[in-house]
Amino acid sequence: MPIARSVLFATGLFLTLVLGGVGFIAATISWDRSVVIEAGPKAGFFYETGDGLARHLSAEGVDVELTSRDDTLNIIESVQDPDNPVNVGFIAQKIDAANYPNVTSLGSIELEPLLLFARTDLGANLSVSDLEGRSVWMQVKGSGFDQLASEVFDAYDLDVEPRYGTLNEGILSVRRGETDVVGVLFPVHTPIVRQLAADPQLTLVDIATTEALASEIGYVRSLTIPPGLLDIAGSVPSGPLHTVGVPVTVVAREDLPAAITLQIASRLQDQFGSPSSTVQGTTFPNFMDLQLSANTVA
Repeated sequence: MPIARSVLFATGLFLTLVLGGVGFIAATISWDRSVVIEAGPKAGFFYETGDGLARHLSAEGVDVELTSRDDTLNIIESVQDPDNPVNVGFIAQKIDAANYPNVTSLGSIELEPLLLFARTDLGANLSVSDLEGRSVWMQVKGSGFDQLASEVFDAYDLDVEPRYGTLNEGILSVRRGETDVVGVLFPVHTPIVRQLAADPQLTLVDIATTEALASEIGYVRSLTIPPGLLDIAGSVPSGPLHTVGVPVTVVAREDLPAAITLQIASRLQDQFGSPSSTVQGTTFPNFMDLQLSANTVA
């Protein structure tokens, strides 16, 4: 099925399930009004979205707790575990759905591009092949960036020197000249992405042949970021930037109360129901990430 048709189908499916949930909710009202949302680092998109969702649910009378962790690959482990209070979270990663029978998808809300920022003294118009032998800040082990960047470097058979720690530590290390590259896996509108794009000490690294790369990795999509999208004043990027991106999907334990599930789905539609700035013809929320089954209420 062509990408445009598959995206329209996924978006239509999302809207159908949301509307269908209205009828379902009338027959399955739950009086459990509590939710624990687990997100990523506070500078990232998971936390930004989780915070907005928590505020919305709290205003609707839901008892909400928001937690964060740097090893974002393990958020889904928390949601899966019936003994863990976390029942809502986020994924932007490769998973084996067979390991998460208790977890369902509430829809994908954005596409996170892999963005690599190198020190400008390494040269201009850098491509990923120029990173051979360079030190790369991979964030913490178990982060989504660590997973995807490692797969990209492996695909290009690159030998890089990985360094680990928080994103803030990595940014400082690059600015001090101690590390060559720092990267993020956040949507283009995230404040930290804008800050890095506007930093005169940093330059973006282009990733070539992304269609083939996306096909090899499997759970990502080829992306081209238009000139100036990250920083209009500084014309960043100066030309089309090629990379890959992974869908951000909101996930929930299957026993999440139907009333809360519908409230979350409605909030996601209100907040993210617009065309993507990075993927032409794509509108969120949708079910483009097919790794998990769609929640029957969302």
